[in-house]
Amino acid sequence: MLTSTAWILAAMALVAALERFVPLHVRARERRAHLVPNLALTAITFAVNALLTAALVTGLAGLESRDLGLLRALALPAWASIAAAIVALDFATWLAHTSMHRVPLFWRFHRVHHADRLVDVTTSIRQHPGETAVRALFLAAFAVPLGVGPATFALYRTLSAANSLLEHANLRVPRRFDSALSLLVVTPNAHKVHHSRRPALTDTNFGNLSRSSIASLVCSRGPSAGSRSSTASTASTIRRARRSRRCCASPSAPRPANRRLR
Repeated sequence: MLTSTAWILAAMALVAALERFVPLHVRARERRAHLVPNLALTAITFAVNALLTAALVTGLAGLESRDLGLLRALALPAWASIAAAIVALDFATWLAHTSMHRVPLFWRFHRVHHADRLVDVTTSIRQHPGETAVRALFLAAFAVPLGVGPATFALYRTLSAANSLLEHANLRVPRRFDSALSLLVVTPNAHKVHHSRRPALTDTNFGNLSRSSIASLVCSRGPSAGSRSSTASTASTIRRARRSRRCCASPSAPRPANRRLR
């Protein structure tokens, strides 16, 4: 656990250094002001996550020692079992993220993350402890019955952490390169749309690891008909937002904490 924490902090420092050279938004003074609350919340998230992950991994290790779980019952090849587990866990993360935009109580937790007006790499792990618990519960709901191995679970969490650092980074990515890359992964430009101050944009683009995963295919359909944030598609929404140059969090944007809970 300490090793993974150290890795995440080292990666965060590396991305922060890159942000100084190729920033999407140049805002040094404001950036310094939001570092303290972001890093404090990051430290709290690490502590809470360490406890919850230790409990879950202990349970997964017990299932592994007893050869229990749906994936083991299916007797899949090792590579197929790992791939299926990662897709399932990514879908669990998508469900958790979606629920935090749909359930008022969960949104009270998640809006702490969205309240950061200057999205950069330090926003990645800025979470309320309640959000950390919600995400852990959704992951456990899939990992336990499937019997996901501890090593596979650790692999997914590592990939998810790396992706979170990338998608929140305040990095200037060439539009053509971003458009091509966003077909596979959630890029910084694509995720900035999710951090819009406009609910119609904030309530879309819930994908985590890959735009081509099952979770992201479901996500790309957008909210259900009749939702207050219904859009034609995530892709078209992103294109419109980029053209308007109004999609990204900025110092002048209103705080999402003022958003009305349904």
